[in-house]
Amino acid sequence: MAWSAKRFASGPAKAITPQVNAVLNGAAKRFDPSFGLLGWQVLFLAFVLGLLSLEYPFAACCGLALVWAMSSAARRGRFGPLILALFFLIGAGWVRARAPEPAASVPGWVLARDEVLLEGRVVEVESRPGQRITVLLAGVRRVDGPAGELPGLVKWTWQYPDHSPVEGRTVRLKARVRPIRGFGTPGAWDLAGHWRRRGVFFSVYTRGAEGGPLPGPGPQAPDPSLRRALRRAALRGVAQTQGGAMVLALVTGDRFLLEDRTLELARAAGLAHSLALSGLHLGFVACLGLGLAHLVGLIRPEAYLRLPRPKMAVLLAAPLVLGYAWLGQPSPSLIRAACMFGSWGALLLMDRDRVLLDGLFMALVLILAVSPLAVFDLRLQLSALAVAGIALLRPLFGPFFAPGPGRVRRVAHGAARILVISLCATLALLPLTVSYFGTLSPNILLNVVWLPVLGFAVLPLGLLGLIAQVLAPGLALGAWLLQAASAIAEAMLWLLELLDARGLLPVVALLRPLWPEILGCGLLLICLAAYGRSLRGRGLVCLGLLLMVLPQAWVMVGDCADRVGLDVLDVGQGQALVVRTPGGRRCLVDGGGLGGAFDVGGAVVGPYLARGRPPVLDAVVMTHPDRDHAQGLVWILGRFKVGRFFYNNSLPKGRLGEDLRAAMRAAGLRAEALWAGDSLDLGRNTVLRVLHPAPGFESPESNENSLVLVLDWQGRGLALLPADVGQKGIRAFLKRPGPLSADVLVLPHHGSATGLSRELYRRCGPRAALCSCGFLNSFGFPSARAAEALAGLGCPLLSTADLGLLSVSWQAQDAGPVVSAASGGREFDFMADRN
Repeated sequence: MAWSAKRFASGPAKAITPQVNAVLNGAAKRFDPSFGLLGWQVLFLAFVLGLLSLEYPFAACCGLALVWAMSSAARRGRFGPLILALFFLIGAGWVRARAPEPAASVPGWVLARDEVLLEGRVVEVESRPGQRITVLLAGVRRVDGPAGELPGLVKWTWQYPDHSPVEGRTVRLKARVRPIRGFGTPGAWDLAGHWRRRGVFFSVYTRGAEGGPLPGPGPQAPDPSLRRALRRAALRGVAQTQGGAMVLALVTGDRFLLEDRTLELARAAGLAHSLALSGLHLGFVACLGLGLAHLVGLIRPEAYLRLPRPKMAVLLAAPLVLGYAWLGQPSPSLIRAACMFGSWGALLLMDRDRVLLDGLFMALVLILAVSPLAVFDLRLQLSALAVAGIALLRPLFGPFFAPGPGRVRRVAHGAARILVISLCATLALLPLTVSYFGTLSPNILLNVVWLPVLGFAVLPLGLLGLIAQVLAPGLALGAWLLQAASAIAEAMLWLLELLDARGLLPVVALLRPLWPEILGCGLLLICLAAYGRSLRGRGLVCLGLLLMVLPQAWVMVGDCADRVGLDVLDVGQGQALVVRTPGGRRCLVDGGGLGGAFDVGGAVVGPYLARGRPPVLDAVVMTHPDRDHAQGLVWILGRFKVGRFFYNNSLPKGRLGEDLRAAMRAAGLRAEALWAGDSLDLGRNTVLRVLHPAPGFESPESNENSLVLVLDWQGRGLALLPADVGQKGIRAFLKRPGPLSADVLVLPHHGSATGLSRELYRRCGPRAALCSCGFLNSFGFPSARAAEALAGLGCPLLSTADLGLLSVSWQAQDAGPVVSAASGGREFDFMADRN
């Protein structure tokens, strides 16, 4: 292949090898859903599906069938199903061999929530937004109690630390240890699984300087001062603003100073990926190598005769990429991105075709061979799908964005390429992002402005400022460069604030697809990229449509059944209930809520409600304004389509109240007060009767004013829902006439002793009692006294802390309740008759 200096003097658009241009600009000439994958790449896909079978066995088997079907449709079926199945089994065996063994048992002092003195060795330190650090400790043991190490690693979250522990050193700290357990509500993020795959089974939390560690005994490892010194140098130069926090995060990977509001704005704008170091940022750094190669060509054009510019750019970018990956903490996602860039660079140096797609496969082989459990890392999934989407979908847009003469047209062409690349990546990621996050930010045009400014102004200025700070600490040049980068970043955040204030950063809640719908959508995107009119192609399109339609048809058939349901969601120490009626109507009673910035509505309640269903609710009821019942409703009211909103005539105060009112205004909802004697018609002879509070009832305690509801179906009491009502409120509604009997009782105030009423239990006569409370909660809910009182009536007590989501269903008017638990798939059947 002949190279010349003249060929590469016409601008960056022609500085890429013809092979890469063929990948980016070539259009598909026939239907080929396998995209000409090599044999080993098809087998590797089967291997990857075997890895995924650890968590998603049935979906992985269906994916294997699709790989075989697409390979056959492209007439590349020399690998029969048995060979694909063999590599599938190899992947399944490999991931199971590398999966950490779960903790066999939990020590009694952990279950007792005792504050103890712990000792362990620091193996990893990572900064988190909101002034937090996460420290992984190995060999953790209790110093002031029974001997023996805790199995696996312990995750230590330290809020507002006064220093950062050093990797390799032994530390001691006082804290309460708890097993890592996520929310047992389907659709919520699998927190326990995420940490279990990293070998972490326990967690501790401390706050402030008093929560810091005491020095441990024994020899101490040396402080890796170089990376910390670079961080301190960057910290001295950046502005003390959120723009400065952005620069610090982009240059060193330290997101410690980023505030929740900054991340919220970035998520609303669809730009959150730009604030966490990934392959995107390594790409910007690699572009510096391309710029250096271009500079060499301007100074000595004849250098290209010996070494073509693309290869020179690879060699110049390699040390920059490695140095940036080392500087950025380094995070696993950054290391994996460096592997991808290394693969692409190697293929470019070897003059290979299809650099983007083949390099992706090479990197994934290396990554998953070393760490098969990385296949479940969302960051790797998103990176791989984004690159694949750019490689496969970009050719569809190539003919429409050919560069023209003139500087203006070249700039417009560059902006169009950024937009097209963002669009391709967004389309490829759409099924997965909607499944994981349930929202979509339709602000893709912001990428055209944000990413170039970030990658070609903020990041280079920040890196140059850091280098100047280190090499010339006595000069002000480094600080000026870092301050300039901070000012630009601050201006970008100001723009986002302005757009958000004008309502131009909408976030749309969507139906969260089930796994057949994800497979179907992915298959349709593949068929789009391999467009054609062959019979085999139409068959795959029909299969994709069928996979997307069948789950919704199944949901619609289930909604037509004559069935009423009540779901007690596992929201930790809070409460959120979902009433389901024939015809698919749903009413949410409370939305849960925890302390801090964690949003139960967006992380637990919303994902469950939108799992396989549109984000629509016929009604939302807030029983009282306490945070553990009301905080999650802000996200629901702001994202879902809600028919009506009811409350007990009291809204939350402070920031929570402001957020709730803003969400109602944005949704066009009016708060409607409920009083004893009112009822909500949910259709099909299903109503929610209000027992409390009566007009004129007054109590300074928020809990006593809670709405007490009874779920009735065709005149029969199914469930009594007393929220957090206490003794005064219970006595008040027990004095009033009217039926109280119900098959199911949701215990008042999470099963606390203040909500215990034997008379209430007796008059309700439940066949089962349900309790919504947090795992190992500090209050000891449900109380032993409440459990004893129910046992005396022969009524079993089921708790979300033990079983996760509790789902109750009544199949017919005269049938008893059937309670199913999310944990372990357990089911409890209770007779309809009462003693």
